[in-house]
Amino acid sequence: MIMDYIHSKSFNEIEDSLTCKDRVIIGQNIRKITDKLNTPPCKNFTRIDVIQYAKASKDWILEGFSESLEAERQAYLADFHINEYDKVYCHGDFHCDNLLVDDDLIADIWLVKTSPT
Repeated sequence: MIMDYIHSKSFNEIEDSLTCKDRVIIGQNIRKITDKLNTPPCKNFTRIDVIQYAKASKDWILEGFSESLEAERQAYLADFHINEYDKVYCHGDFHCDNLLVDDDLIADIWLVKTSPT
């Protein structure tokens, strides 16, 4: 994957220095990004069954979540049914390190995908 260089910092790096107003503006900008993604329908271009993928995810175990929470998550996924029209684009790895904020801290925000390690 090749991307343009963005002079920025991850949200994780600057989180402690943000004011409440900064956080609200960043949140509003994140909402604009996710609203663009969350527009149905999304064609299945990866052939990934997202429900089966979520059921098989070991991240919850690796992150140290409780067994009861994992059982609740599995039960929810077992009962979850989605039709093709309800599918939307989403970022599969949304966290603070994949959220880049420009030097002005709040003017521009980018949601990126880092390569797996």
